[in-house]
Amino acid sequence: MITIIFQLSILLAGFYRNQGVQETEPSDYIAGFDISSDDEYIVYSYLHEGKTSIRRYDFHKKEETVLISESNTHFYTRPSYSPSENEVIFIDRYNDSLTDTNLLIIGVDGTIRRIPQHVKGVITDAIFSRYSKEILYIMATGYTSYSPIGIKAFHKFDLYSTDRSGSNTRKITQLNAYTMNGICELDSTSVALFLINGKHNGIFYLSKNNGKIHRVSPANDPRTREIVSNNGRPSYSNPSLCLATNDLAFINIYELFVMSMENRQARSLHFSNRQIQDVKILNSGKKIIFTKNNLPVFHILNIEDKNVEVLDLEKVR
Repeated sequence: MITIIFQLSILLAGFYRNQGVQETEPSDYIAGFDISSDDEYIVYSYLHEGKTSIRRYDFHKKEETVLISESNTHFYTRPSYSPSENEVIFIDRYNDSLTDTNLLIIGVDGTIRRIPQHVKGVITDAIFSRYSKEILYIMATGYTSYSPIGIKAFHKFDLYSTDRSGSNTRKITQLNAYTMNGICELDSTSVALFLINGKHNGIFYLSKNNGKIHRVSPANDPRTREIVSNNGRPSYSNPSLCLATNDLAFINIYELFVMSMENRQARSLHFSNRQIQDVKILNSGKKIIFTKNNLPVFHILNIEDKNVEVLDLEKVR
């Protein structure tokens, strides 16, 4: 059995999903992405030689558009579409500060608006709700090592909601979790996300009404390799739901799975030679797009035949 005792290091907003062995880091990689509801566009943060931009790729035209250009002073990560797809929300921080983050929204006309933040902390994930006018986001209010020899990282995570004015902010959970990431809205009352908090480690349902949680696990064991976390459980993370098929895509560090939410039966789709970073199942339910740790390309997996194609946007620029 391969046992990986891992610490989730949260160094920059959007790059904290890396688990386990450190890998050589190239200068370019993807710092979060989202898919439009018609599966025609992908919006993403692209890091190039230490600077980030927000870009959109058109699958049909095979064209890339820069929505927000690189900046010498700002770092942009974790873009996510609004339900109408007329807007994209993303996280902005100043280059000289890990702890100074803002939520920004860019419209189709290029207008950028900042959502005032009335609670002090570091925002690491944010999405528009499909079911209300809320914005859901994850924020850390602690920055510590928890050990004399440990590396400082963001901790004390909770889920929050706010409106576009930022005036109606609500703290949904009271967990002060060691790690929390990957918001995936399941329905009008609940989300799925990855959580490490005491004995809790994995994907959990979380009620938006009262913050209560319970684990989301496959009824079977779909793993082809026995990779576990330090509590002896599989470290399932990065949930992504397809509403059309009610299937949930997720990972266990190197392995990609899909699970029926009806019967909780899961199956392995791909085992990577490099840690998988972000995952999105297309709204058609036919393909999954994922990125690997610190690589500047997208991998597109056909769920039916498990074939994986690589989308290298350097070739279309």
